[in-house]
Amino acid sequence: MGSLRESVRFSQNHLQQSQLKSCYLIPSAVAMPKAKPFIVTAKHEPTGLLERITIHNTHKFDDVGKPRRTVRPTILPLVRRPFNPERAEKAKHDIEELALRAHLFKKQQLLDRISDPAPPLIDRIDMQAGPSYEYEPPKPLPDIHFQRTKILLRTSEYNKMFAATADRLEPVFARMEKEEGNLEPEVVAKVRRMGDGFDELYHGLEKKARRLTNRHWRVIKRDLKRIGHVSFEDLNSRLPEICNELASLNITFKYEV
Repeated sequence: MGSLRESVRFSQNHLQQSQLKSCYLIPSAVAMPKAKPFIVTAKHEPTGLLERITIHNTHKFDDVGKPRRTVRPTILPLVRRPFNPERAEKAKHDIEELALRAHLFKKQQLLDRISDPAPPLIDRIDMQAGPSYEYEPPKPLPDIHFQRTKILLRTSEYNKMFAATADRLEPVFARMEKEEGNLEPEVVAKVRRMGDGFDELYHGLEKKARRLTNRHWRVIKRDLKRIGHVSFEDLNSRLPEICNELASLNITFKYEV
């Protein structure tokens, strides 16, 4: 019996020692990291992000949560001056004198208005006299039209093409006016018709732009390119040939809009 009890006691002690070893022998990979002293996680209110800050003075936050100290103004004692009957009587006399003066002044104003009334306004207006300053009529309001950005961009693009074509055609028309007698009347009429339509469309493009369709814009661009393909070199010697080429294009710049 004694040997049995000793064996049971030995097994119990061995089990307790093995449990203690299993508690203390924790692998390093499983162990939880420990926070460094005086390092806390704080929330940054404007951004809402969490930041880790180091608290160097641990006693700095001892008063957190306590009610704010109320600073009350210091009430100074009122220093009363001794009563002076003479000064009080003089102040009372001055107040009564000022009130009497104001009353008399107001009464005199009323008497002046009654005895010498102002003439009526109609009598004070001189109907024959003109205005004291030169009248300038207001300027008329400009003709404002709001257009889409697409139309404005297209108008700006085509104005550049019209300006380039006008620079090329201007010397041709100036030379044609001088030598009109040496040219065929039919050719001159066609070229003038083209020039009149060109000027009318060029100077009124902004007003007509919103009524032009995509097909009209394509035709205008095609006609400007056709004029650009005509060579204007040696204008003095080749004027009849240049006018014939322009007349053969049959461009009038007249579009149904």
